Amino acid sequence: MNITGTMVNYLVVCPRKLWLSANGVGMEFKDELVQLGKLVDKTSFREGRRQVKLGSIVIDVVKREGGEAVLFEIKKSSRLSVASRLQTLYYLWYLKHNYGQTIEGVVSYPKERRREYLELGSNEEKEVEEAIKKISAVMSVPIPPAVEPKRYCKKCAYYEFCMV
Repeated sequence: MNITGTMVNYLVVCPRKLWLSANGVGMEFKDELVQLGKLVDKTSFREGRRQVKLGSIVIDVVKREGGEAVLFEIKKSSRLSVASRLQTLYYLWYLKHNYGQTIEGVVSYPKERRREYLELGSNEEKEVEEAIKKISAVMSVPIPPAVEPKRYCKKCAYYEFCMV
């Protein structure tokens, strides 16, 4: 299975969203908040922006800082920072295990003028590998996981699909 960064993010946010999205139930193309997030992504880091697609991952920005390559994941808000952090760690893990590259990662929240710097240590590698196992488990079932209401469901692109 080709695991994407979005799948890792969705695992944390909502396993049902992960299953639905990965099985072709796309709701985000019409969601205003998703479109706003894409706008933030496109308008950040205009100078030196280098989006990179490698295998199953798409890295928002790779820049040189202090002579070293740094991976940036751009997010509209830090509200789901745990998911953003794991997604970025997955990219670092992917680069290490598929390309032999060890670099630093940054989750950037441009509207908040905040950054979270990440490195892939042994604990983070275990965290990513556990997430990969969980994604495989979610994807192995023939029906989506049950709805588990969360405080942010009303802002989700899948809200009407799951709750109405």
